[in-house]
Amino acid sequence: MAGYDEQIKKRIAFLRQGLTYAPIGRDYLAAKDAGRNGDKWQWRKYLEESVRRTTWMQNLGVSWAIHAPWLIYWDW
Repeated sequence: MAGYDEQIKKRIAFLRQGLTYAPIGRDYLAAKDAGRNGDKWQWRKYLEESVRRTTWMQNLGVSWAIHAPWLIYWDW
């Protein structure tokens, strides 16, 4: 039972990081692609999603689940 096992709780929290990031990453990439295709309103959405994504990664800190510095570096 996960309620009493600290190791299981840690594993669930680890996996939850990826599940929490999935819609943030999806929204960010969708707005980025639309913005690059000339949709000025989507470009604004891209900037908003970029702030949302970066803030989430900064709050996450160092994690093996989401390698935030690598994602931010290669996105430029």
